[in-house]
Amino acid sequence: MSEQALRRKWRWLRHVAWILAAHITLALIAVIVFFGSGAGNPLIRRIAIRRINAMTGGRTEIRSLSIKWLALHGSIKGLIIHGKEPAGTEPLFASE
Repeated sequence: MSEQALRRKWRWLRHVAWILAAHITLALIAVIVFFGSGAGNPLIRRIAIRRINAMTGGRTEIRSLSIKWLALHGSIKGLIIHGKEPAGTEPLFASE
């Protein structure tokens, strides 16, 4: 392989690496903005409900879920877990 062809190959690979790095950076910024703005909280709420339901075998309600990603702080309000109790009785777990 000639030196000219080798330089062209490395220049092409360098361009590909820069474009890939730019795409990864933009994707990370988009994820940070999405979750940092609170727009991702409903998604996380649904995932949390699904996981709690799977662990307890019951039905879960969450009134609100708030996560502050930069402060690494989260809060859940109105968590109610219904077990296999009959309708009209107190839930298995409730917190306000």
